[in-house]
Amino acid sequence: MKAEQLRALDTLRADYALEHSSSRVAELTNQLHTQEVTVKHLKEQLQELQGAKDALTVSRTREDALQKQLSRLLKDLKEAKEAQSPEGKLLSGLERKILDMELRHQSRERKLQQSPPPLQVIGGSWQTLDSGQQSEVEGWKQLAQQKSREVEAFRLELDSILDILRHLQRQGVVLPPPPHLSALQ
Repeated sequence: MKAEQLRALDTLRADYALEHSSSRVAELTNQLHTQEVTVKHLKEQLQELQGAKDALTVSRTREDALQKQLSRLLKDLKEAKEAQSPEGKLLSGLERKILDMELRHQSRERKLQQSPPPLQVIGGSWQTLDSGQQSEVEGWKQLAQQKSREVEAFRLELDSILDILRHLQRQGVVLPPPPHLSALQ
């Protein structure tokens, strides 16, 4: 009986050891697989980072090359402007003048639109004006004369520019339309 009990205990111990050893092996196997998957995932991330690093290096090299090219082109542009022919310089000056005149004209138009409407004098009401109204009428007259002088000066500037353009065209210079005028068409 004692021998049978020892065999039973040995069998129980063996079963217990077998059960626990296989679960421990399974647990360790699962940990091993988890770590293998983690290692594989980390290797993929490392490859992606290496690819991104390589792309960044290429981008930086390309940016440096483009920056050098831009600097060279700006230098060439400056040299070309300095070496420009007298006709080209004159044309550039004329384009600047025309643009300035257009801006002044727009500014005048805004001022005229913002100013109060002029005093309307109808028929024989001139005789009925008091001194305050007469001074206001004089102010409007002076403003009208000033604007008339400005318009005349503007016309003279335009005429001189037009004469220069005609002279250039007679010499055979082909004038491209200014970019600010072609956008309006």
